[in-house]
Amino acid sequence: MSVKSFTQELSDLGIRKSELARELGLSPEQISRWREEPPAYVIAFLKQVKKNREIQAKLDYFMSLSHNDEPKEWPEERKIYSITELLQENETALAVFTRGAYLEIRENNTGFSGNWVIDPDKEVDRLIIYKRNETIEPFVNDIYIADYIWPEGPISKDKRYRIHFKNIEHVGTTPYKWKEFSGGGANPIKYIGFSENKEKSNDINLNGDEQFIHDLPTELLEIGKKLLYEIRQFNKHGILKFHEKSKKYVESPDNFWTVRIQKKDKSLRITVKGAPESFKALPKDILKHIKPDMGTYSAFKMSTREEDLDIDSAIQVIKFAGI
Repeated sequence: MSVKSFTQELSDLGIRKSELARELGLSPEQISRWREEPPAYVIAFLKQVKKNREIQAKLDYFMSLSHNDEPKEWPEERKIYSITELLQENETALAVFTRGAYLEIRENNTGFSGNWVIDPDKEVDRLIIYKRNETIEPFVNDIYIADYIWPEGPISKDKRYRIHFKNIEHVGTTPYKWKEFSGGGANPIKYIGFSENKEKSNDINLNGDEQFIHDLPTELLEIGKKLLYEIRQFNKHGILKFHEKSKKYVESPDNFWTVRIQKKDKSLRITVKGAPESFKALPKDILKHIKPDMGTYSAFKMSTREEDLDIDSAIQVIKFAGI
């Protein structure tokens, strides 16, 4: 086990070294002497704890059902692809990344999360918690949202704070890693809805992908989220950039597709690199939707209507253009 692994494993499981000592019938001093190199039986024990928790979660679910219920599969949860999906217009929020070590959720839906290096003077409406889950494959990360109450602290010399919240709700999961979900870097916190220019305080500081999701009307939200998610699976390093003049979201750095939201028509107008004849390897029922556009580009419309291209076919065309 690497130097970081033992400490990180305990943190992921929310187990303190004193608790581990009690479970194993050892003294805290013995645990401390291991430093970051615990015996093999301890590593095996922690792996078994992970496995048991996953099994218990599924058992609890099935035991909660009535005898007449016969679920055929694990219940599908709401998939969340961006922080901004969770906020109402003009709401501010603090989003945090955690593995659960300092997260406490009580039965009355209050609790706290810490320890965070934050600005205690910022007035925040909502707290969004991204909880990394590394015990289930494929990895799914739990997303919670709560009302931000107050920051307790500082509770350490490096000025960390414990954030208290109420009305917490588990709103779904995300397949995205923290950087993709937050649109930020490695920093485990991110403020949303704040601006240095107070006159523009309603403007949310978003990257292009987030802005696209944020601007989608209700009728296009689900297909728009799925479209972007599928594209990011094969083009992980791309990012959309919004062009005010054309109202297009353009893929960067490799411009092989663009998208424009057509709210009145309730559709997405998509352009892809390549003339229509360059897509002749695709099925005919897809080809009939692809029309010539400016230069060497082609265009098509995507919506939930039968006369437009459907989401799965649109993704197929865009992937073909990006090869």
